[in-house]
Amino acid sequence: MVGLVGSICGAMTVNHIPNHFMRYVVPFLMLAVFLFNLFNRDLGLHPGTKRLQELTFFSIFGFVLGFYDAFFGPGTGNFWIIAIVFFLGYSFLNASGYAKVLNLKSNLFSLAVFLYYGKVDFVWGMMMAIGQIFGGYLGAYAVILRGSKLVRPFFTTIIFINVVVAFYAMIFHVA
Repeated sequence: MVGLVGSICGAMTVNHIPNHFMRYVVPFLMLAVFLFNLFNRDLGLHPGTKRLQELTFFSIFGFVLGFYDAFFGPGTGNFWIIAIVFFLGYSFLNASGYAKVLNLKSNLFSLAVFLYYGKVDFVWGMMMAIGQIFGGYLGAYAVILRGSKLVRPFFTTIIFINVVVAFYAMIFHVA
């Protein structure tokens, strides 16, 4: 429920305030996630320590990441995964599954707001949805076969690529 509120607030905000300043924030957030993951080598390979109760965790991160996802978006799934692993003690395998559902939820909530404002490009949206379905199927199949031992290095690699792309876009002002 809190994710719904965060997503709607983020989507409404982005329709009234330019979000170009996020181009300067996201690279550093992604770099922090990458370094945190890199220096905590065992994090997420096996279930770990639970640092927050689920209600508290989902109330805080549901709103914050729901808002962020609707307002800007890039890296939301990665932020969900690292937060779930660190604060709830889940393995990367379990956290990845939860992150997909939570990311979908905030996307659907914010989509409703963007539809209301007439800001949806259906052609690009359908092409991206097809790519997501195909990639999601292949990724889920690989993860089910190999588990957290596959997810962690893949997660680290994807975060690194996101960091490089985000800093490149920030430095060279690429859209």
